[in-house]
Formats: sequence, C-alpha cells, structure tokens
Amino acid sequence: MKILVACAMSAALLSMAACGVSKPAVSAPLQVKVLSNRADLVSGDDALVEVVLPPGTAPADVKVGLNGSDVTTAFGLAPSGRFLGVITGLRLGANILTAGLPDGRSARITLTDYPRAGPIFSGPQLQPWECTTEANGLGPAQDPQCTGETVVTYEYKDTSGSFQAYDPASPPPSSSVATTTTDEGETVRYIVRKERGTLNRGIYDFSFLHDPENEPAPSPLTPPRGWNDKFLFSYGQGCAPGYGQNSPDDSMIALGLDRGFAVGVSSMMAFGKICNSVLAAEVTMMMKERMIELLGEDRYAIGHGCSGGAEGQNTVSDLYPGLLDGTRPECTFADGWTPAITAKADCQLLLNYFTGTSPQLWGALEQQSAVVGSNVSMCYEMRGLGSGPQDWDPAGSGCQIDAALVYDPATNPTGARCTLQDLNVN
Repeated sequence: MKILVACAMSAALLSMAACGVSKPAVSAPLQVKVLSNRADLVSGDDALVEVVLPPGTAPADVKVGLNGSDVTTAFGLAPSGRFLGVITGLRLGANILTAGLPDGRSARITLTDYPRAGPIFSGPQLQPWECTTEANGLGPAQDPQCTGETVVTYEYKDTSGSFQAYDPASPPPSSSVATTTTDEGETVRYIVRKERGTLNRGIYDFSFLHDPENEPAPSPLTPPRGWNDKFLFSYGQGCAPGYGQNSPDDSMIALGLDRGFAVGVSSMMAFGKICNSVLAAEVTMMMKERMIELLGEDRYAIGHGCSGGAEGQNTVSDLYPGLLDGTRPECTFADGWTPAITAKADCQLLLNYFTGTSPQLWGALEQQSAVVGSNVSMCYEMRGLGSGPQDWDPAGSGCQIDAALVYDPATNPTGARCTLQDLNVN
C-alpha cells in the first residue's frame, strides 16, 4: 500500500510539472542594517542605516519608523544605489527601528544608544578631569563631561605648497589652489574640511578633501569626490598618564590627505596624553561612527603612528578586532606596558646605579649594555621622555592637569594618581 501511495504522489507531481504548475515564489525579505557601528554600541543620538530593498521594490514604497515616529524622509538613494539614511533623535538605551512595505513585509532592529560623552565599554571614567574646550576653540564646557561646540573650518593648499585659511563665502582665485590626485585616480582641488568637536570627554579632529564651491555638503548620499572611502587614524607618540581633555594632534597628515583618506585624531587616542588601550579603542569606535555618519561606510580603516602611536595601533587592533582593518606602526613597540617595565622602570634603576651610585665601575657603555642585555643607548634615550618616573610615582608630574588636583599623601590623598597602573584601572 505504501509503495502504491508513493507512486501515485510521484505521478501527481510529474503531472503538475508537465502542466507548467510550480511552487509559489518566496518573496525576498526586507532588511534593516546599521552601518555606522554595531547596533548595540551606537552613541550620540544618531546612526547611519541602510534599508535593503527586495528586487523590484521602489524606495517610495518603503516606510521607516523610529520608536513609532515616521523617519522615512531621512532616507534616499546613494550613488551606489543603496537606500540610506542618517536617523537622529535616538534616546539613551533601546530604540526600535522598523521598515515596512505595502504587501506586509517588514523588518525591525533594536539600536542601543549611549551618551556622546561616554562611556560605552571602557568602565567608570577617570576622575578628576580637567576641561580645555575654550583653549581649543570650542567655547565653554557645557557640562562636567567637557562637552563643547562642534566647529567646521576649511584650509587649502596653495600652488606654493603652503596651507591657507579658506572662506567658502569668499574663496580665493581657483588658479591659486593646488590639486592632488587620490589613490582612486580622482584629481581634485586641495581643499580640506576640518571638523573639531568633543567625544567621550576628549577633543577630536577629522579632516578630508572637500570642495564647497563645486560640491554639495558632504553626506552618505553625496560623498566628496576627493574621499577614497578610507579612514586613517593617528595615535600620536609617547605613553603618559593624563587626567584631562588636552588637545588633539594635527589631523593634517599629508600621507593620508594627499591620497584621499579621511584622517581622524583625538586627544583620547594619543597615547602620549592618555596611555590607555581600552579608552583608545572606545574613542576609535566613536570617531569611526561619527565619520561614517558624515561621509558614508568606509572601505577600510588603518592606524598610523610612531612609538606610542604604534602601541596604540597594536593594542587597539589586538584587543578589539575589527576597529582597524590594518596598521602601519613606525618605530614600533608592542604595547605600553613592556617599555614601561623594561625601558623605563628597569632602565631608570640601572642608569641611576651606573651614573650615580658607582660611576667609577661602569664608565664603559659596552659594560652597561652587557648588564642591560641590549644597547644601553635606548635607556638613555627613554630617560625623561614620555611618562618617565611618574610611571610608578603617584605624585609625579605626568597627570597633565593643575597641580592642585594631583595626589599628595598629606594634603590631597584623593587626588589624581599619576601612574600608568591607576590610569588603566579599568
């Protein structure tokens, strides 16, 4: 009986195929993707989102909602044909983003938003903390988290190779503006848009080529011709404790800008100002998110820097894979702790012995090198550089804030302790 039933079913299927009857087509799904960061790590009340449209779907058919409010007008077609939008108005914590089609197909995703001033995953923020927004042209600090204004300026390279201020309202003669050809083969005028603002209690800068006379405002829907879809993050140099906002390093890095990279720096990514790998990774993530929201999704992001800048790249890419797609460490060290223990702590003790306690016994550099186990010149080079003795002295001079805020066992026992150990308590 089972054999007869199976044969009958097979015959029926063959008959349906012969008559041209097929199974119903499965409708392609609608998808929602967060592009500027992981959906659970968004910061600052906005995010770049893509709605992936099924084949044959028109953008006009899609409705996008955020926490129940219609945000469809934030979306449009990018040059790549992708349906993108920067949504704003996220609330701290969970946010529900939905997309729907008239035929009932829908998609949703939860975005978890964190404060622009941090933290996200770096743990309790260091205290005390000194704000420097006014000194960096961002006006008075708006809150204890050192939030300041966001300021956009332009510079251009003239035909002599010097950089000058550029006023979009009164631009210089076009003949006086130099050009550059990016690694994507685009020849553009060498005009740089510079943005300065605050993220995670630090001050950031990022720069990229943009010609405001001949291009619309930069956005994921209108990316600048001079941007090569790549990011370069610089981590400075040195390794020191720091308990203040400080100032960022220069983002006008020709190595990147000449080729079309968008270059990002932050006072919280520079190891010479605050030598903390977890914090540097968190700020790298937040910087990358801000840059993607303005320019669009990057093809890849790479690190840059010497010495402490190499430490930054190496540890960020090691501890948090995916933030950097590549590194180019110069005069490299593996991390901040290895040279702190060897070239700083051990060297300081040995040099004190060689030069202070028994100089009559250790006059020859060759003998000193034999004791150190490598060329002693590195010890002399490192002495007094970067964090120096305060690596191990809580009352040292390396906190980079007002001396009245620094630890003193008698007068200020709860003050900032200027050691790498205290700086990396998280």
